[in-house]
Amino acid sequence: MLSHIKKYRDELRLKMKDLRANVDPKLEEEASNNIATVLLDHPFLQEARLIGSYVSVRHEISTTTLNAKLKAQGHSLALPVIDPKIKGSMDFFTFEDDSELIENRFGILEPPPFHERLINPEIFEVILLPLLAFDLKGNRMGMGGGYYDRLLKKLSASCVLIGLAYDFQLEPNLQVQRWDMPIDEVITPKEHYVFSKKY
Repeated sequence: MLSHIKKYRDELRLKMKDLRANVDPKLEEEASNNIATVLLDHPFLQEARLIGSYVSVRHEISTTTLNAKLKAQGHSLALPVIDPKIKGSMDFFTFEDDSELIENRFGILEPPPFHERLINPEIFEVILLPLLAFDLKGNRMGMGGGYYDRLLKKLSASCVLIGLAYDFQLEPNLQVQRWDMPIDEVITPKEHYVFSKKY
């Protein structure tokens, strides 16, 4: 049974990566702008929050403009830094602006890991998550490294977890595994799904 689920998830990951890689650049930009508009109007973000975001890579919904707009709106933003020594582990650090970001060994931009900028995950109010697939119960499938599943276990119960995705990443019959952590909302270019309301 487990090998069947693994095969299904491996195939689904490849399918979603391929679909995402073939999105027209203009549609990619339009999708990212639509999602940013919805997120900036989000009822929970109408006052300043501490937000854990990410730097988009490999055709994920772009967060470049979104992150800048969130900071301009008065929110405090932190980005992940992958731990080079502990597999599947990452920490979050605040940053001043994009000029500070440096490329890690995976080609992902990260803030400098200054100790005084380290954020305790328990104090995050919002986390924005990349994903490869989601279902209508709030289940999320990521890249398979387990980074976010580990992070989500460290957050407070009140932290609002919001996935950013294309509409085609909805997989109604998504098969989950026991370590998969569900999220509260997913915003796509056309829909705003709320699975669990915390505000």
